[in-house]
Amino acid sequence: MDIVSILNECVVAAQGRFQNKGITLEKKYSSVENINADSTQIREIFMNILNNACQSYVHSQGTVEVDAENQEEMVKVIVKDCWHWYCQGGHK
Repeated sequence: MDIVSILNECVVAAQGRFQNKGITLEKKYSSVENINADSTQIREIFMNILNNACQSYVHSQGTVEVDAENQEEMVKVIVKDCWHWYCQGGHK
């Protein structure tokens, strides 16, 4: 299964919801190995994670990054959020 294609589909599908809240959704991945998994279930998992990230985001002007990397015999997918105030040192 091509995980990058599924990630791309999910990011495109969620992009509008993030934009409506003033949140940038960034893809940080390029290519990773194919994996052996059920594409329907993987798509559902990614959409749930992105939906949860968008719904729980209470700050505007933030960024949610989606990344993927090969890690031995697995693919690691990372979704992280960073609102600008926090990332610019406002939390100190």
